[in-house]
Amino acid sequence: MKNKSIIIFLIIIFTGTVSAAEIIVLNETQEKIFSVEKLILRGDLSKDKLNIIGYGRVISGENVKVYLLGPAQDILINNLRVNNEPRSLSFDSKGYYFLFNKGEFDIEADLNIRTIGQIRLNVPGPVNELKFDIDNGYAIDGDKYGVYNREIIIQRSEKVSMVVEGNFKYSYKQKNEFSYLINFRAFGSTLGKYTLNLKNNEQVTYVAGALKHEQIGNNFVLDLEGKTAAVTIRGYFDSGNLKIPLNEDTHHVVIESEPEKKLSISTNAEEIDLSESTLNPDFLNARAFLASQTDSFIVQVKDLEILPSLAASVKSADQKVAITKKGSVLGELRYNYENTGLDYISIDIPGEPLYASTSGRAVKLTKDKEFLLSFPKSTYGNLDLIFFETVDKLSFFDIVKVPLAKTDLPITEQKTTIFLPEDVFVVETIGAKGGSQLPEFRTIIIFVLLMGALAALVRKDIKFIFLYVIFSSALLIFDKRIFALLITVSMIYKIRQYVSKKSMKYMLAGAGALIVLGLVIFVFFGFMNIFSGVTRQMGTHEMVSDYARVDEEVSSPMTKSMNVLGEGSGKITVQKRKGVLPVRFELPRLGKTITVKNHLVTKETPVNLTLILVSSWIEYLYYIIGIIAGYFCYREL
Repeated sequence: MKNKSIIIFLIIIFTGTVSAAEIIVLNETQEKIFSVEKLILRGDLSKDKLNIIGYGRVISGENVKVYLLGPAQDILINNLRVNNEPRSLSFDSKGYYFLFNKGEFDIEADLNIRTIGQIRLNVPGPVNELKFDIDNGYAIDGDKYGVYNREIIIQRSEKVSMVVEGNFKYSYKQKNEFSYLINFRAFGSTLGKYTLNLKNNEQVTYVAGALKHEQIGNNFVLDLEGKTAAVTIRGYFDSGNLKIPLNEDTHHVVIESEPEKKLSISTNAEEIDLSESTLNPDFLNARAFLASQTDSFIVQVKDLEILPSLAASVKSADQKVAITKKGSVLGELRYNYENTGLDYISIDIPGEPLYASTSGRAVKLTKDKEFLLSFPKSTYGNLDLIFFETVDKLSFFDIVKVPLAKTDLPITEQKTTIFLPEDVFVVETIGAKGGSQLPEFRTIIIFVLLMGALAALVRKDIKFIFLYVIFSSALLIFDKRIFALLITVSMIYKIRQYVSKKSMKYMLAGAGALIVLGLVIFVFFGFMNIFSGVTRQMGTHEMVSDYARVDEEVSSPMTKSMNVLGEGSGKITVQKRKGVLPVRFELPRLGKTITVKNHLVTKETPVNLTLILVSSWIEYLYYIIGIIAGYFCYREL
């Protein structure tokens, strides 16, 4: 209770003290706001001295910094009068300023310029209107409005010593285009303003390299800064009497046109080689000149009749087809093409399409009564297509028409590869020269003559010779080593006849015969390579001709995969979904390979291949015939 009395007493005393004294509140957070309504720079720039006049007001605050111009290191502002009374100035990093309390003000001051060339002024602002009334100079962007914290460039307009190099290109197209590249270089000062006299009805659409540009009639005014500048000007023109827009020196000129236009150019200008020009032409019919202001170009343009052009072609095609024993056929077509005019390509597919890609990316399978694929326009395009078909199951003897995908595009070179089971024998490939495992007819004749001659040495009997040729050919197909042994035994048999009946001198002849025997065997080993295509081996073996070859290699298992495709024993079951991108189905590499090359394949000359096949166990039948022939040969000895 005693403490409460003390607190009440202190409150009464404090309340009395406050009512008896004056309370002063310092508002340190009062905002300082000013605005320069108008600021004018006037005077003769050649004297490096201008006059500043203007007016404005301080909206709120005391001792407010009212900024004029800067930076202080490039200009000097003095003789400031505010409301007709002298006022001191100061400066900071923003520029010159004076202090003023709330209210309106009129200002007047002198501006001394301390730099040569262009004058760059900083206007801290805010200035509602900034105007210029300057002799022997101008503001690059003219009068300004609403200026705040901005740089202003004033350009001196005295005559500047400079070098101008021009490069002018005129392209006659459906809409005529020009391109000017002009290089400026000043000496002793900055560039400033430069005026081009446009003489070809130019309409400028693009300018780069100039601070400011303006087209007034046929005059094109450029505001440039620094001592060098590279200005690019582009647009459209309409004239058959061309003149360059520069008044000094000679400059490079290139005149060209689209291929469907023919130009006739008449001029007194010096024509130079195109490689000497500083300009890169867009068309091969370009002509280059060195021209001055007095030179003109009389250009006559004639439109040429445009003929239809080849829209697409295939540089190389690679088609692979794998045919299994059961009659399943998996095919792949690859094109390396060039296309400038087709949006879609129609493909005649024998069977069901499984996968397609263009430019290395899978695409959805589409059709409009026929199979259609989007065909990207490209100089180096590629197309990949995989399809499935079935044929009759392979038996002892078959004639198989190879299913091939076709288009109407002309093909420079097509390579067709056919994969077959190992246990089939290719008798002939109709539609391709050389696609057979049988030796060539010429080779057979040579073999028969050589073997017949060897048989005649042993026994001069037609029946024996016939049987010997059959027996030796069977051994050649079965094993080369046994074939070589047959030749050796035949030669020894013949030599023994002479050794047993003649004297010693004939034995020397026999030794010579042995040397001949070695040479003959060597020749036969080389000769046997010709028949390698008909010899059974476990490794890779091939027979090559000018257009086709047959390869035999160890069989590898087919690619296994899980809608039913095809019919008969060769049908397969796969997973198919609409709306998804297809995935690749790789072709199996089987035991035999037939490779066919065709050149200049067109719609009128398509690739059509038919295989005549027999089962490979027919070789064993020939072995039996050969053994029988060998037995009768032995009996004839």
